[in-house]
Amino acid sequence: MMDNTNVDVNMFAMNDGKWSAEVKCISNPDLSTYQRIFSDEASANHWARTQVDLITRKTMNESRIRRMVYRVIKQIYLG
Repeated sequence: MMDNTNVDVNMFAMNDGKWSAEVKCISNPDLSTYQRIFSDEASANHWARTQVDLITRKTMNESRIRRMVYRVIKQIYLG
């Protein structure tokens, strides 16, 4: 997870023994996740790694122009 500088993973143990995890995409906040609660560290780690992989795949081929075009189209059609 540390190899991708485009994501910020926040994972920590909670007082009740559960774990919290969230993944933020720096270049495209729409791809960021909400904070989720897990019963153990392994589950939180697996979920976070999966989310990082998904975000990495989605952003790997995006160029700056592609993102700008998407935002303009979204604004035109969705207001």
